[in-house]
Amino acid sequence: MVGVPTASGPPRVRRNELAAPYGARVARHRGIDGPPRSYLVRGQWPLGEVDRFEAEAVRALCEALLGDADALGLRELARRAQMSHSSLKALLEGAVWPDAVSIARLERAVGRRLWPPVDG
Repeated sequence: MVGVPTASGPPRVRRNELAAPYGARVARHRGIDGPPRSYLVRGQWPLGEVDRFEAEAVRALCEALLGDADALGLRELARRAQMSHSSLKALLEGAVWPDAVSIARLERAVGRRLWPPVDG
């Protein structure tokens, strides 16, 4: 990464310079070939049925957030969770897999656990 020299210390890394290297190193998970909603086998996202336990966890999280999104509005819920409304919309539509930071912020924003417990 190329830094911008400063008079008072080491080079600063420009924000846009971090995006490309990070994007190239995003973890890929074995056996996960599409977004959560791609595992929908019956019904509509997020109320339908999925055929992978990972997608089921995300589906349950999204279902739990529906009432909050309706009551607060998408933008307000996103603001409280410190995320963009477009990221929250993509999550609720099952278009993206959430990361741990997003889940933690959403749980704090609504004041309750959203990630479902593990079933034996």
